[in-house]
Amino acid sequence: MKKIEGKIVIITQPVNQAARLTNLLVEAGARVYNLPMIKIVYTQPDEIFENVINSLATFNLLVFTSRNGVIGFFNLLESITGSHQIPSSLKIAVIGESTAKEVRRFNHSVHYTNSGITSDEFSEYLHNEVVNANSRILFVLGDLASNKIQTKLKEICFTKRINVYKTIKPDSYNNEILNITKTQKADLTVFTSPSAFSNFIQTTGLTADEYNMKNACIGKTTGSYIKSEGYNVDLVASNPVIESFAKEIISYLNK
Repeated sequence: MKKIEGKIVIITQPVNQAARLTNLLVEAGARVYNLPMIKIVYTQPDEIFENVINSLATFNLLVFTSRNGVIGFFNLLESITGSHQIPSSLKIAVIGESTAKEVRRFNHSVHYTNSGITSDEFSEYLHNEVVNANSRILFVLGDLASNKIQTKLKEICFTKRINVYKTIKPDSYNNEILNITKTQKADLTVFTSPSAFSNFIQTTGLTADEYNMKNACIGKTTGSYIKSEGYNVDLVASNPVIESFAKEIISYLNK
């Protein structure tokens, strides 16, 4: 008998991003359903992005906080320049191993990664050990991403932000999976962003008073948002690495 045989888990990430977590939970015996509550739309090149891309040599640090930021940036780069090459003097800093893996997939090295597990810890690390008054930093983010790290670092150097993707609500949903969710038959629902939870509640119409499913999230920001809306948070990943998060979910469901 597998550890969580028959347990129903709903994952609200886009399918491609949820693949690794889905596979790990399925291997442990769970019945996993993907019900994406956000849709990623990558930005198309325009004059503003062309100017930024053509001035990459004036920056010495690129900061990515998500896989989608990496994908969106290198897609734009290729559209504008015809390749994924960046100036050799341009270093890359990332949050999260999945983000680092995406950078490497485009054949680039990651020079700085978060020493802790939060954006606050990462900004402190960059502020104290990496950045100086001569640094010129380009933040490559999504439209809903926080300015927290940029705000910290612009105290001592030049920073610029570009949004290379938008997070929007999906156009449609799988009705069968949506019905499982609306009837609250899931043992656990997994959220990875405040926007995913917001769209989930709008779509299902489940109020905090009638909501009785268990919720797990991979980030403290998401957990804080869910709580602020009056809903329960039952599991927050102690480590944002997917393999670690999967183990925590399995342990939780096995209680």
